[in-house]
Amino acid sequence: MNIGFLTISVLTTFIICLVSIFYFIKFANYINLKNKPQNLSKLISTKKVPTSVGLLLSLIFVLLLIFWKFEYPNYFDTIARFEVLIASILILSFISFVDDFKSINPIYRLALQITVVFLSLTTLQTHLIIILPLKLSIILSIYFWVYFININNFLDGIDGYEISYVIFSSLTTLTVLIYLDIDLLEKYIAIALLTISVPFFLFNKPPAKIYMGDSGSIFFGFILGWLLLRLISLDLWYISMIIAMYPLMDISLTIFFKIFKGHKPWERLFDYFFLQGVKNRKLTHTSTLICFNIHNTFSYLLACVSILYSPIIAVTLSFINSLVLIAYYNKHKF
Repeated sequence: MNIGFLTISVLTTFIICLVSIFYFIKFANYINLKNKPQNLSKLISTKKVPTSVGLLLSLIFVLLLIFWKFEYPNYFDTIARFEVLIASILILSFISFVDDFKSINPIYRLALQITVVFLSLTTLQTHLIIILPLKLSIILSIYFWVYFININNFLDGIDGYEISYVIFSSLTTLTVLIYLDIDLLEKYIAIALLTISVPFFLFNKPPAKIYMGDSGSIFFGFILGWLLLRLISLDLWYISMIIAMYPLMDISLTIFFKIFKGHKPWERLFDYFFLQGVKNRKLTHTSTLICFNIHNTFSYLLACVSILYSPIIAVTLSFINSLVLIAYYNKHKF
């Protein structure tokens, strides 16, 4: 790939993102396109902030990939049905944008996500989990992908939190692929994610000037889930585990306790571990985000270590690392 052209396109897109977000904020303020803190959400934030810029980010991401496809068609031939991936991103982002303001029934949203993910499996290797029968592997891949999409949606509760996770995941994937000299589309998907994520972080870090909304968190969850499954197909399952470890543990444990207490898993009780400090006024958005990024930095180093030494040890340390962060957040619950 022409490095010079890639660099220019990345820098240009970065600037376009910055300018677009800046004017989106102005436009959102003008038409009152803002989040409306209600009920328990007021415990996390009482301010009305422009939201749903995720739709804009997904459009820029898609346009960048289409632009690269014309310039570097060979890389896009490494996956089947690229157009299905693009259509899935646009459908999920648009429906989630509508959901930001119209509150679509969770069952309908879930049905749509399952359908889109099922169709998008055609862009992946058919038999991802080779130690399992094919049909079971397909079913588990769909479950994981849909669950991971919603995990990213749940993570979007603290200023800069979800986008920090996107940056960490993209940077980790990119570093591993570069080190292993794996020159496939996955690398450029990670670069594209970083190109749109870093500018957004500048506006979304505490105190947030804009939120991504469901149109952003669902989009990011979908494409990160795709990347994790692609890493598994490259026999880099341990990288996927390290990247997904913390959100899987935090959200899954919370949902388990929620169901145990008789609540529906999708009820917005704002009871995830990472929200506890801010919810109880014992931590700020900034301090919560700093703790998370310290964790992300250590996870990034573990991913690097895993390709040099023992993946099992790195995954085990990643589990402990995530447990420590959860315990830290939990101690601010009371």
